[in-house]
Amino acid sequence: MEVAFSTADVHPRDRFDYWQAATRERIADHDSSISSRDGFKAELSIGRVGSLGLVRSRNSEIQVASTNRHAARSDPSEVLLFCLLAGRILLEQSDRRVSLDAGSLACVDPRLAHTMHFLDQSSTLIIKVPRTELEARLGTNFDIAACRIAPLGPQERLTLYFAAKLEQLSGTLDRTSEETISTQAIDLIALSLGNAVDRPTQLPANKSRLVWHIHRAIDARLQNTDLTPERIAERVGISVRQANRLLGTQGSSLMRLVQTKRLARCRHALEDPRQIHRSVSDIALGWGFSDLTHFSRSFKRAYGILPSDLRKLKESR
Repeated sequence: MEVAFSTADVHPRDRFDYWQAATRERIADHDSSISSRDGFKAELSIGRVGSLGLVRSRNSEIQVASTNRHAARSDPSEVLLFCLLAGRILLEQSDRRVSLDAGSLACVDPRLAHTMHFLDQSSTLIIKVPRTELEARLGTNFDIAACRIAPLGPQERLTLYFAAKLEQLSGTLDRTSEETISTQAIDLIALSLGNAVDRPTQLPANKSRLVWHIHRAIDARLQNTDLTPERIAERVGISVRQANRLLGTQGSSLMRLVQTKRLARCRHALEDPRQIHRSVSDIALGWGFSDLTHFSRSFKRAYGILPSDLRKLKESR
């Protein structure tokens, strides 16, 4: 994890304002308030594991409010998971109120207004999950707002332990390993969220396992331009028709899933300062796109911005 901001480098009178600007850029738009600016301390670190963006926040007591106006400017492609490592958080969203203690996790839907009160000296790992990845497992009508995972059973304890360890893996793995780890993390989180509201993931266990194998087969060969539905299905040991039928219950298909994953990897690369030396075409070709015009159109349709414009935006910051 790379330190993106620390109040230790800022004059005390400016710390809170700088902190609010940094968190608006790195996490989501909001308004913050504190009881006293004296002694306010905070640090923000950023990282990534595969498709998961990571933000580690250490801060003094603070209140955060995201109104409908803020939510309208949020990134609709992301879901925020707040994994509390120390301190306590009071969260309210969609008429739900939950209290997070160290070792618990809660979802925040950035498209909806919410408030959060970080008590004491808190330490939080914020995990940015692609919405399509979570919806593929839980369905598009699953209400994630203020949905909480507590360490009540072995499944939940494993999920929380796994999530909390993600920051230690950031920047230490090769690309294929990162993608495998991130997919496993989303699998665990989705399963625990489903259990938290007594709603299982959308498919029975045997079918869920097949979908899991489909994801693995695609992730392992995502860079191959000759990745076809037949090759994926053959790797899993089922027919193309059966695979598409399984994914169809989640609003997807083999090639739609391939494209979604490729676009997400390209966006990650374009936003990654470590890959600033790579051209847009190099990134697209590297993740299996053979037609750059098709890539640009698909990217804009998915994220509302051309890949070249996203790169320029990141370079200007």
